[in-house]
Amino acid sequence: MRAVKPVVAHFDARFRELGTAARAAGAKAYMKSELRFHGIDAAQLRAECAAFCAARAPLTRAALVSYVDALVAFFKARARRIAHG
Repeated sequence: MRAVKPVVAHFDARFRELGTAARAAGAKAYMKSELRFHGIDAAQLRAECAAFCAARAPLTRAALVSYVDALVAFFKARARRIAHG
C-alpha cells in the first residue's frame, strides 16, 4: 500500500485542476452523497487515466493493479469514515 499517497495525490491534484465547482455540486446533488466530488466528466477521467499510464510506460499489469487497489482502498476508507460520522 505504499503507492497510496502518491497515486491519490496525483489524481486529486489533477482532478482539482480539471474539475469545475458547478459540475461537482451537480454530481453531489445527483448522487445524494456526502462524498467530495471533483467536478470532472467521464472524458476527462479517461484522458487523465490514460496520461497517468502513459507517463509510467511500460506499465506492468502488477503495477497497474497496485495503483487501482490503492485508489479503491483510499476511497472505500473515505466512504466508511463519512458513513460512520
